[in-house]
Amino acid sequence: MADSDLALGYDEIYLEVADTLGYTRDSTKHSSERQDRIAVAIKKGYSDFLREYDWTFLTAYDNLTTTTPYSTGTITVTNDDATVTLATGTWPSWAAQGVLVYGGTEYEVASRTDNADIELADAFQGTTAAGESYELRRLAYDLPDDFGQPQSFMAYSGEYGRRELVRTSPAEISRLRTTYTDTSYPDRYAIRPKAFAGTATQTYELLLFPMSDTVYILRYQYKVVAMQDLDGTTSFHYGAQPHSQSIQDCCMAAAKYLYKNMSLAAYREDIALACQRSIERDKEQAPSSLGHNADHSDGRGFSGLRHLDDSSRYVTVDSVIPDL
Repeated sequence: MADSDLALGYDEIYLEVADTLGYTRDSTKHSSERQDRIAVAIKKGYSDFLREYDWTFLTAYDNLTTTTPYSTGTITVTNDDATVTLATGTWPSWAAQGVLVYGGTEYEVASRTDNADIELADAFQGTTAAGESYELRRLAYDLPDDFGQPQSFMAYSGEYGRRELVRTSPAEISRLRTTYTDTSYPDRYAIRPKAFAGTATQTYELLLFPMSDTVYILRYQYKVVAMQDLDGTTSFHYGAQPHSQSIQDCCMAAAKYLYKNMSLAAYREDIALACQRSIERDKEQAPSSLGHNADHSDGRGFSGLRHLDDSSRYVTVDSVIPDL
């Protein structure tokens, strides 16, 4: 399928920004300094366009598949040592996001060294033993690299007949795990940045409670963090042709703000004006219906529900529970 002749890519926007700065439109004659200035202006203008509005085209949908606990083989644990060695098995790739259950106690896993060894977050304090049974349960799941924030419930795929998961905080997940240690179908989740672990990443992961007892498919919608820059290697922008002119105008305004002494107030006004028509177009893409207006907190319409904090209160008449 061919792109519209009116679509503007990096090369066209580059030339208009060059013209705005008073440079020749022959890009082969631009010095490296001028090329850098144009690239910086395009990056800022494009970035400010993306931040100007909650664009529908920056919405994505994904599935997450939960993991069955792993218990193949046996382990060796050593007193005052964080290393746990596995025999006749292979630690799964997700082991660093797991919790080791041994002797009725949970141990957070800090890292996966290789197929045979993992490191616990704290040194094991107990009797050294070999050939021991265990279970590795998965607590955390990687979210997509472009995940920005949730825009929907985390919902089970239709075949499971479960209601949506309740979003809570990582601290609440930790609190709940102190009183409920079994695996089951998850009914709560939390989101936390992976940078908490000192990793060189700014991505997120999902925590589930209870930890999953088997494979489930969860579906969700999320706000995208723009990952691709508009440069010579990525020719086209987010949002497709209807927003091309707005993005070009934003990049031209950024050039004037950065290098032509335009005031911040005037720049912000130019960005708002440049985006006005694109915002109107984007609103036309918005859904006409958001679905049934209910949060399912009463559990109606679902089967097999369990709510850990629900004490199952009923209203009785003459000590009899009426038929529902």
